[in-house]
Amino acid sequence: MSPTLSTTCPQCAYMRSEQDSHPAWQCPKCGVVYSKAQRDKTRRKPYIPNSIPGKVRLSNFAFGLGGILYGAYGLHRNDLYIPGKHGPGVHLHDSAAMLMMAAIVCGCAVLLSVVLDHYDERDNEVYYQRTAQVLRWLGWGFFALAMLHYIRS
Repeated sequence: MSPTLSTTCPQCAYMRSEQDSHPAWQCPKCGVVYSKAQRDKTRRKPYIPNSIPGKVRLSNFAFGLGGILYGAYGLHRNDLYIPGKHGPGVHLHDSAAMLMMAAIVCGCAVLLSVVLDHYDERDNEVYYQRTAQVLRWLGWGFFALAMLHYIRS
């Protein structure tokens, strides 16, 4: 790309004018070398947003909403039942139920973040992943606190 008076900078999109005093090979606004910026721009891969299959989005949305509703119903009754894998399960009351509801909200937020990430076309998947990881840790922490509170009472 040979710089001319009508050159547009590939980095900042500044349109060069006749009054610019910088060398013809350099952008007067950001100072980048035109040929280097153009080369870097052609090397970059275009961003492709996440595409989550419809079944996964639907199931994540359904389980997320269902979990919130189940927890809210259990809190309303002051009897949040957590089924056991190999046993009868646990009935949580009062503050133990509140802590478990916090764990359920964290888990549902992780599920719903996958759905949100699908519709968000910006290049920010790393933030969704970090947020999901923090919510997982918080959720397991609330779960452990709820179980400890249940055992102590």
